[in-house]
Amino acid sequence: MNYFKSPKRIITIFYALILAACVLAFTHLSYFVYNNIYQTIYNSDQILILRSMLAIEPVNLDKFNEVIKAIDTKGQKCQNSNNAGQ
Repeated sequence: MNYFKSPKRIITIFYALILAACVLAFTHLSYFVYNNIYQTIYNSDQILILRSMLAIEPVNLDKFNEVIKAIDTKGQKCQNSNNAGQ
């Protein structure tokens, strides 16, 4: 128990704890910078790449609405047949 009672030993342990806390803080800071800055830059580059690959063809809204109505009608028919079987 005399090992920890020496003032020099206590100061040495205190310095070691401070050094460990600084290393831990630096590691956390590095991880934070990586996730929030470098990942954001990478994602913005990916958005720019995808934006250049977008289809420029216009959407035919009449056909789109026709397909949506057909899907809704089919869904209602399936739902009615399931309710009739119960």
